[in-house]
Amino acid sequence: MRKVASVTLEDRPKSCRGRLTAFVVLSLVLILSPVFYEAARLCYASWQGLFGAYPHVQTPVLDLLTGGYETTSHDLKQMFSGVFRRTPWNPSYVLTFALIWTSVLALLLRKN
Repeated sequence: MRKVASVTLEDRPKSCRGRLTAFVVLSLVLILSPVFYEAARLCYASWQGLFGAYPHVQTPVLDLLTGGYETTSHDLKQMFSGVFRRTPWNPSYVLTFALIWTSVLALLLRKN
């Protein structure tokens, strides 16, 4: 008689990893499908432009994403540009900060 009972493929516990991966992939495909569709329409329109036809392609999702990106980047530039313009750039402070920052990152790399 065996000391350890063998486990058959039917008896082993089923993992949810496959279902979770399928769910994540399906969710990403459903979320990104409008972006891919509009990008494909733009590529097809530019390909048609090579042959003389210049179609007008409406891309509301890409326009929304572009507008959000531009608004966010403008806000971040406005928020941080004032901080860097008002800061006195004394070389002793900058070099000290750079040396400390480099040392910290070197220690982080050394631990790995």
